[in-house]
Amino acid sequence: YADIRVEPGDQPDYATAAINGGIDPTPHWREIALKGLADGAYHTIRLPGGPYSYNSQQYIWFSPPDSDNVHHIYVDRVFAVPATASALESRCPAGSGLSNCRLLNEWGLDTFMEMSSFVADAQAEDGWAAYMQGGYSGWGIQANLGKLLPASGRWKVYAAIRIRKHDTVADSAKAFDWGVEGRDGAEVSVGTLANEHYHLLEVPGGSYARGEDSGLYFMPATGQIDLFVDYLVAVPAE
Repeated sequence: YADIRVEPGDQPDYATAAINGGIDPTPHWREIALKGLADGAYHTIRLPGGPYSYNSQQYIWFSPPDSDNVHHIYVDRVFAVPATASALESRCPAGSGLSNCRLLNEWGLDTFMEMSSFVADAQAEDGWAAYMQGGYSGWGIQANLGKLLPASGRWKVYAAIRIRKHDTVADSAKAFDWGVEGRDGAEVSVGTLANEHYHLLEVPGGSYARGEDSGLYFMPATGQIDLFVDYLVAVPAE
């Protein structure tokens, strides 16, 4: 984890990225919108990928993407907490077991700043989630499963999802559109997610493998529903 704050630039665009960060040589990184960090306070952000063990070849990096948007990034501290088996297993599908579960997590999610971004979310596993406000038309949250999945085997993928709905939305209404292009989809009702907590849902369309053209897409079904995606996990397809 790192405690980070930013100093906005002279012409800040609060919907665009404020900071890039990651750990080399892992392929994970994240853009966080300025609107989530522009209050001048320090925010604790989990670094991408993991869990990690000692490796002298891993380097943490942070970078402001645009000097007009962000003048300075301040990093107060970087710290680690033990990655216990029980904490990891709690994010996996029931009965899958830690040895079979691969955490892809939210660092593999892509957001598009005009429609979606990473926001602070107290219910999310690390306090941040990909968020898309209702009312936008387009695949605002995406993930390239062909690049995220382990190098071999076929995998079922699950997403941790919650919604925030307006009172006028019926429980029988569709909550969001999602799926992988060219695969069968599945409809999730508002009532399934009505308690506004995260639910681990299997991505429709069967099993997936690294190297396939398998883009995963999310979008709220109506302007009366906001969508949050916390992380992705994969388990071997039987």
